[in-house]
Amino acid sequence: MREIVLSSFINESLNKLENSSIQKKLIATLVFFVSVLTFFTPITHVGLVGLIVSVLLFVNSQKVNPRKIRLESGAQGENVLKQTLRRILSDSYTAYYGYQTQSNGDVDCIVVGPKGVILIEVKNHKGTILYEERTGWRCVKTGKKGTYEGFIKNPGKQVTKNYWEIRELLSSYGIDIPVYAVVVFTNPKATLEIKSPTFGYKVLKVEDLQSYIDSLPEKVCPKAIDKAKKAFKCES
Repeated sequence: MREIVLSSFINESLNKLENSSIQKKLIATLVFFVSVLTFFTPITHVGLVGLIVSVLLFVNSQKVNPRKIRLESGAQGENVLKQTLRRILSDSYTAYYGYQTQSNGDVDCIVVGPKGVILIEVKNHKGTILYEERTGWRCVKTGKKGTYEGFIKNPGKQVTKNYWEIRELLSSYGIDIPVYAVVVFTNPKATLEIKSPTFGYKVLKVEDLQSYIDSLPEKVCPKAIDKAKKAFKCES
């Protein structure tokens, strides 16, 4: 399988957060040393204030960042997907990572090959993932303090939006090729309970991805595959 990384929003965001943390630590260190030096001058009180400020800056740089945790979880999920696709797909497939749609939407992965075009939205939630049309998407987790439940962002909304945009793009190039949309949960500690039908997309665990792709009809001519690949290159 060939891999093409078009962009990496998660890694870029993590790098920005890491750089911000390093900058805070450097500023805290600089303020600390300047404050120590002022103790040998008549303005000792300024040095004391500086020491307090440097400690606060350092503590702030060490705080747990919820956004960073979410991004790291997302990066883990994308890595699991990459490893899985490398294992299950032949050289006749190409995987595009981080495709940006015309409306600035982000497609985690687009697989192009003999089965058609497969859009993949990656989720790395753990716990029991529940979906019912009446109540929406929920996640139930059990921890040291017991069981708790919360709503999660509808993963189908984004993948469905991307699905229609990609179909429109391919149509504009005159490419007649099947397009499929899939939400893939990659966390081994996730359990799916999909109690209502999902229209226009499938919801799978990553270990079920191979059987899903194998079940798709292989009816795409090589010319259509090549045209689709060229279209994604031109639009990226």
